[in-house]
Amino acid sequence: METQFIAEFWKHFWDIEQAWKVRVFHWQLIYRAVPVNEWLKGQHLQALCVDYGLASESVRHCLWDFVYARKVWQRLLRIFQFQKMYVNVSWGLVVWMTLRNHVFAYDSRFGITEAMHVCQDSIQWIPKDAMRVNPEYDAQLELWVLLSNASLWHLWKGRCERRFSKIFVPTEEVIKSVWQEMVLTLKARLDSIKGTSDGAMAKRLVFHSVWKKMGFYSMESSSIKWIYKTPRWLFPFTL
Repeated sequence: METQFIAEFWKHFWDIEQAWKVRVFHWQLIYRAVPVNEWLKGQHLQALCVDYGLASESVRHCLWDFVYARKVWQRLLRIFQFQKMYVNVSWGLVVWMTLRNHVFAYDSRFGITEAMHVCQDSIQWIPKDAMRVNPEYDAQLELWVLLSNASLWHLWKGRCERRFSKIFVPTEEVIKSVWQEMVLTLKARLDSIKGTSDGAMAKRLVFHSVWKKMGFYSMESSSIKWIYKTPRWLFPFTL
């Protein structure tokens, strides 16, 4: 079961149409090769978080537990709220970037202790070891993969700017960057469907059936207008 899952996961992973910088970073994340301070402590470097200074900077701390990361995740998951989708997101789910049910038995080995619960009218943190999701939504899976990959990359980019350039990137700017990354990714996917053959037309129909109502673009006189500006509903109040 585990071997089959890993084989399916990697096939799914490399088939995803995403920027290579994002995919390569996620590949590092899966193999625990992201150079956080905890990973580098064997090189006689400080293992504490560069921002907080008290907790050890593990990958999970950097990209999930740290208050800066939490604010980003909490706000971006409003995209699911806006789509009236229900989802439970754990750190293991973030790493393995899939909503298939059998993943939860797998990621429970990583000591998952809390997750983010999102439904139509609330976002909150809840203690659970294994989460379940509604398997009905293919669109939910597509949206989650797109959002989680972009979020991880830009959270890490922001961390490196704080660490090496001493530039603090506000959480609002990270959220805007994630949104733009998602829009650019979708645009590239649609642009890659060339021609007017029946196969190309079918692929475009499938694309629009998933993404048309998600707010990343609008249709104007049969042409597409991509929405690069972060929607106001993501920022109802100051973070």
